[in-house]
Amino acid sequence: MPELSPVYATQYAQNVYMMAQQQGSLLYNHVSRIDMKGEKRTLERAAPTQAQQITTMYGDTPIAHTRFSRRVLTATGWHWGDMLDWQEEQGMAPIIDPTGSITQSGAYAMGRALDSIIINKGLYGSAVEETRVNHASGSTWNSPDLVAAGSESTVAFPDAQKLNINLGGSGSGTAAYTGLNLEKLLSARSLLGKSKIPMKAPGQEVVMVIGQSQLDDLLRITQVQSSDYNTVRALVAGEVDTFLGFKFVIVDEDLLPIYSTTASSTTTNHGRICFAYLKSNVVLAQPQPIQTTISTRADKCNNWQVYSKMKAGATRYEDVGVVHIPCKCTVPAA
Repeated sequence: MPELSPVYATQYAQNVYMMAQQQGSLLYNHVSRIDMKGEKRTLERAAPTQAQQITTMYGDTPIAHTRFSRRVLTATGWHWGDMLDWQEEQGMAPIIDPTGSITQSGAYAMGRALDSIIINKGLYGSAVEETRVNHASGSTWNSPDLVAAGSESTVAFPDAQKLNINLGGSGSGTAAYTGLNLEKLLSARSLLGKSKIPMKAPGQEVVMVIGQSQLDDLLRITQVQSSDYNTVRALVAGEVDTFLGFKFVIVDEDLLPIYSTTASSTTTNHGRICFAYLKSNVVLAQPQPIQTTISTRADKCNNWQVYSKMKAGATRYEDVGVVHIPCKCTVPAA
């Protein structure tokens, strides 16, 4: 049985860390990343205020009464592990080689976990807030909506940021449900443009997260427009990643939430929920980045065990910086 050199263990850990971020996670480079220690961090938010016109000399100084609130980001732990039998002919190759099966498996598993966190916590799920309203009346604080430090409330994603699944369709009922189309792309772009979040700021991206079914939809609907068709065809081929100003990220469809309806206690799946968002508005934190170890286990015949772990969380600053886009497509049975 070959010896497990510390050099091998270190190399494997570095391979998994780099591959998980560069190849395993498709959304890692399309969100904002912040530092974090511990399990929770609050993100300070200040509501917009307005300047006032000066109408008199030596008048009173205006007090804006800025409303403050906090979004809460909570990190959770994720891990992955596998075993490598000492009798395998390839020896340490699956671990040492960056293209080895175990290296890739671990990197992709951790990368998919990051994408799942970004989608379910940063884009889809309800947000968690600590609310503070600072209003001053003379020298006496008047804060009727003040919430004590540490008190949290759940904020549901607003319906105004959700497109209808029948947008661009015709008929009634489920017959009107549509996949991804130009109407949905333009409506999502319009909602983000009205969010008052700078769309032209340095480093900003307008991101569209879809699956392969939605990419197929785009190719079908643009065949009648040669210029758009050529652009989408290049998008499918991976030659470009932008269309209508969106930076497209194609993820595995099983990462996208299912769009379903319930009638008479029966739930029917109709498609997937895709997302449009502004990069600066969605944040990811990793208080414990991906850490990987390789060790031998005496209880498993001294075989090698590879183990990766991390702690990560995500949220969004403003709900108006995200749009939910339900799209009709086939959802495999569970």
